[in-house]
Amino acid sequence: MPLTAADAARVHRRRVGPRRPGAVYQDTRGVPYRVDAVLYGPAARAALGHPMSWAVTVTGPDGRQRTHCTPWDPRRERPRPDLCPVCLGVRHRPGPRCPADSAARPPSQVG
Repeated sequence: MPLTAADAARVHRRRVGPRRPGAVYQDTRGVPYRVDAVLYGPAARAALGHPMSWAVTVTGPDGRQRTHCTPWDPRRERPRPDLCPVCLGVRHRPGPRCPADSAARPPSQVG
């Protein structure tokens, strides 16, 4: 039986999990990363170079941006609201912007 559009959307939401652009999470190895974009459909396929219909673009503490389609694992990954979304370090006190990037650009969501 073929997958309906509603079924496919439900599967994609489950695989993306709680990941949202601009938020910080910790991966299965304990390494923090910021979600830059959640991609669906043609945008995901173009970013990945294969026929997967969803993808997540993230930036790690090394500054490298990666696009992947690894499903969210609630047993091994977690949101990290205590970390700065610019430098991925401990959140700064209110005041000047993060010294790591004075020209931080807002993340985007493509759908």
